[in-house]
Amino acid sequence: MNKTIWLIAGDFGHICGMKEAAAKTADTVKMIAAGGKQLAEEASKANPDELWWYDDSDVPAECFAGDIAERIASDRPQAILCLDDPVSRTLWAAAAVKAGAVAVGTLFALECGETNRAKRLTADGRSVETVETVGILAGIYDGNDAEPEGETAEIIRAVANANAALQYPADAAETVTEENGLKNAKRVVGVGYGVGSKSELDAVREFAELIDAQIGCSLPVANQLQWFDEHQVVGITHNRIAPELYVALGISGQPQHMSGVRDAKCIVGINIDPDAPIFKKCDYGIVGDVNTLLPLLSEEAKKLQKGK
Repeated sequence: MNKTIWLIAGDFGHICGMKEAAAKTADTVKMIAAGGKQLAEEASKANPDELWWYDDSDVPAECFAGDIAERIASDRPQAILCLDDPVSRTLWAAAAVKAGAVAVGTLFALECGETNRAKRLTADGRSVETVETVGILAGIYDGNDAEPEGETAEIIRAVANANAALQYPADAAETVTEENGLKNAKRVVGVGYGVGSKSELDAVREFAELIDAQIGCSLPVANQLQWFDEHQVVGITHNRIAPELYVALGISGQPQHMSGVRDAKCIVGINIDPDAPIFKKCDYGIVGDVNTLLPLLSEEAKKLQKGK
């Protein structure tokens, strides 16, 4: 079986390092460079086996997401990697969803085989964690860079219908508007499994209204519990948000979710499990039952409103 890995570069970064990490375990390494001619030339120095250039001179690179996702997914790769920048992550997320890949968050090394393994740093870089996936692995490369090989790859200029990528079905208009509301919100309340039951959502909505926040959720809450539509999912393959305040209610703090809020200025985590991963990622943590603490927080919010 030929092991193929696709790489996505939407900005300058550790392109050679990402290619080197992929080449250690893949038979074939293919790359997307979505940006200007200089970016394509820089990607060429990494010498991938195939290099497709999507020129963003006339339209934003994100407009090519559909075409890029189709190109990568149809190749059935072992893994899809990208650089850690907004454009790369957007294109990577589209490709990962189209290919049905398992998103593992950041990684600095990987190994592809019958099961795929990703290595990433935890505990502020003091520990290495290995994540195994069955199926296509999708990760964001945050490892070291490498020196160019000397040889350069041929740059293949992709011909894509960017205008088609900008068109949305009529029934998607409402979803797009709601997504933008979540992405542009200054405050967001995230709902996880730890909220307990759907009957508690009224208390969540009251709290969110009191602090003038939008409501998001973890992927399992939308897909498995079906409490919210998928456009409200916060995470690496859905909405990446950067609010001033993110309050995570009963969210464990898995990498797929936390990568979606990594740009939040302040994260407050509330979870009954003192060992929940979110307590290593948040600015303020409260160990306790969400349903007990939420009414108390709402009361404090009301007091603050009265004091204005």
